Amino acid sequence: MHCNDRHHSIAFGLGPMEKRVNHLMIEYANIDDLGLTHDLVRDQAIDVTLNLGKHANDQAFTFYCANPSGWVWEAGWGARRPPAQREHYRRDIFGHDIEASGYGLDLPLR
Repeated sequence: MHCNDRHHSIAFGLGPMEKRVNHLMIEYANIDDLGLTHDLVRDQAIDVTLNLGKHANDQAFTFYCANPSGWVWEAGWGARRPPAQREHYRRDIFGHDIEASGYGLDLPLR
């Protein structure tokens, strides 16, 4: 689902998973804010589920981390407007390797 021109802002479960929400994306206007968020998540020892990487479909530079409710939020920067809602996601350009499993994102994205 989306609430603006993004490809999606919220994603629901993929396959069997405990939570129905898969992830919610927050997009920063400044890459420094993304970097500071990444540092804070690491400093607080919050599970990073998928490490830093870049999506092929929207070109967003992102990472995914767990939240206290047991689902994932994605912090990102630099996404382009997708050419069409029907564009299918196939792979990532780089990164997004699985770092912490069990949050419903245990799929290879490259």
